Amino acid sequence: MRFLLFGIALAEIPKGVVRNYTYDDLEKLGFRQKYTQLFYDSYLIKKITPLVESSWMFLGCRETNSTTIKLGHFSPTETFFESQDLPSQETFTGRLVNGAFTYYSKDLPSEPLGFSGAPEIYLYNIDTYDCTIQNDDKNCTYENMDWHRMTVHSNYPYGTGWRCGEVTQQNYQSPVPFYDFLYDYSIEVWFLPK
Repeated sequence: MRFLLFGIALAEIPKGVVRNYTYDDLEKLGFRQKYTQLFYDSYLIKKITPLVESSWMFLGCRETNSTTIKLGHFSPTETFFESQDLPSQETFTGRLVNGAFTYYSKDLPSEPLGFSGAPEIYLYNIDTYDCTIQNDDKNCTYENMDWHRMTVHSNYPYGTGWRCGEVTQQNYQSPVPFYDFLYDYSIEVWFLPK
């Protein structure tokens, strides 16, 4: 019976980057929450790995005062945490996993971790392909940024989250953007038990 239930859940797991997902949506798929914390928290990778007895994981972000996850991605757990050889400040193609392009590297000091709905990734602190490449590093307002990109620094002492869709730590519209962003956005990590 357990196998049958897992098969049903697997068939329903969405592909690509999802928007406006709720805790109820994740729980209906059989997922359990592993970690939720402000982007201000540090050293994320040490808190979310290893995900033992987990077949799938969900990484997402939300505004802190909301229980609706702004965007997220479902991935087989083992695939998501396979380190890649990634360049810094060069365009590269993310690894296609369940309909989105993911990346994670232990070779870069901050161990960037994220996903995008488009294959092109450009890591300059965060994935800034839309700002740096498409807009010549100018006019990186919400309207000119992609909604489907998320980046966190998984091994960083001064906060983990740097991008949640079109909102980044650099373009956040608040009196003190750099610090307010870290408190106003949260990371969500969920897992599907085996």
